[in-house]
Amino acid sequence: MIAVIDTNIIIQRKLSEYEFSKGFITPSILVEVRGEDLNSYLDLYAHKIEIVQPDEKYLKKVYDLQKEKNLLLSVADIEVVALTLQLNGALRRERLSGWITKENIDEKIECLSLDNGVQHCLRLLKCADKGTTSERDFMFRCVSCFSLYEEKLDFCKKCASNLITRVSVKKENGKIKLFLKKGFKMKKTELKDKYGNILHSEDQNAYKMHIREKSRTMQN
Repeated sequence: MIAVIDTNIIIQRKLSEYEFSKGFITPSILVEVRGEDLNSYLDLYAHKIEIVQPDEKYLKKVYDLQKEKNLLLSVADIEVVALTLQLNGALRRERLSGWITKENIDEKIECLSLDNGVQHCLRLLKCADKGTTSERDFMFRCVSCFSLYEEKLDFCKKCASNLITRVSVKKENGKIKLFLKKGFKMKKTELKDKYGNILHSEDQNAYKMHIREKSRTMQN
């Protein structure tokens, strides 16, 4: 087995539970596991673990899916999924080209991750490859007036509440079916800018400045 290894597998020291001939981690994973104890732990597997930055086209595929499905993935999560796709694609191309050896005839790529978001994203991508749409999507729902939105908002456009949560939905025949957690209660939150000022509404000048600064940070 060739393994793409997520942060949680390393932090929880679970590498010994998997039999892999070759392992890969991304630069973001390396940043997340930096620390004296974990460095010593990783050294035990240094002979078969390589650091690889995923290709841009695979990163874009995951970024696009995250935006479309409202997934909550970190940069490290996106890199792990993208690298899994990239290596699977490379293995498929080897087999299609007839380049079959004793080493790759039974070889498979697996993503070693305990993260539900990563696993869900991988399932969605496999479904997309097969042309099915059975997986659930996510939308954002105002807890106060129950309005639904395709993208994450800080304030509801109808009632201006900042109590907006992500919910699982299924879209069929133009209708939306919600899957709500039983007994779920959202804690009241306060949106603050980088100076610690509480932001109350979209009309607030401080909020507009907060959005501009956030946009500049994302562009950089």
